[in-house]
Amino acid sequence: MTLQELLDNLMEKYQLEVIMLLYDDCILYDYSLPKHQERLVKRLTEIVKLVTKKEIPAHLKFLMFAIICRDEGDEGEEGEDVIIPPVHYRFSMNGIQFQNP
Repeated sequence: MTLQELLDNLMEKYQLEVIMLLYDDCILYDYSLPKHQERLVKRLTEIVKLVTKKEIPAHLKFLMFAIICRDEGDEGEEGEDVIIPPVHYRFSMNGIQFQNP
């Protein structure tokens, strides 16, 4: 799954715009940083490796992301920041799945 696919998924299913995506103590994506726009086409696992400068340990079956979002707000009003529960991103050799417990 690419970063853009995750952003689209959260917008379509929950009407939430992703402001910031975090993994451990690393900021993987911040919508206000133009350089981060280049990451939209990359897979989430690639971004984790890029930012942490480490390989993902082979024993891991999922990554846990903290995500700060903004809701759509009422008509004519700006949305409010929303912190959602951690998103568990499960990946495997057979494919990658998006899972939010």
